[in-house]
Amino acid sequence: RWIGMLFFHPCCVAGQNRSIQHLFQEPVGRLWMFSIFFMKPKILSFHYTLTVGDGRILDSSKGGEPMRLLTGGQRTIPALEQALLGIQTGEKKQVKIPAAEAYGPRDPRKILEVPRAHLANDGKVAVGERFRPTDDPQAPPLMVTQVTETHATLDANHPLAGVDLTFDIEMTDRREATPEEIAHGHAHGECCGHAHAHEHAHESPHSHGGCGCCGHGH
Repeated sequence: RWIGMLFFHPCCVAGQNRSIQHLFQEPVGRLWMFSIFFMKPKILSFHYTLTVGDGRILDSSKGGEPMRLLTGGQRTIPALEQALLGIQTGEKKQVKIPAAEAYGPRDPRKILEVPRAHLANDGKVAVGERFRPTDDPQAPPLMVTQVTETHATLDANHPLAGVDLTFDIEMTDRREATPEEIAHGHAHGECCGHAHAHEHAHESPHSHGGCGCCGHGH
């Protein structure tokens, strides 16, 4: 259920602070940009299990189809893509990505308290609800973290901001991308929910993008 966010890097989303220029200042970002411009795109197929610092499993592809990723398409965290490029078919590897190289630290400036009267649906919101404030699909979604009789506290931070990520990866296949896949921007045969889906407006707190059509509900 987290895959729509994990495999859509924040530098591609309006309202995020991590820009392409910022990536050039990071070693991992420079390697990632080098791979985009100088390496032929590949299709990487892999199973993964994502855990966070306390060992809690957030997501896994086990029991379903493997994830398929077109490299160089700004579809995922640069540090993760660089690690994936170094894993061979049949190899299993654990990849640890600190928050600074994932979705950055939490930003208190992105937490706002607003009058409920200014919200849609007559201000009827609940803690844990996530929605976009406008019809713009690129607008960052907001999480309702507190509700009083008159106000609601909204958090525009990425749900994984400030979180260290651990991926247990099993690479099932890797090949060069076809010209058609490069032109279309995704692996052919890729389900609609994996790399394309991002957070949907008015979604429940347990739904984080993706259509679930590949067997593991991302």
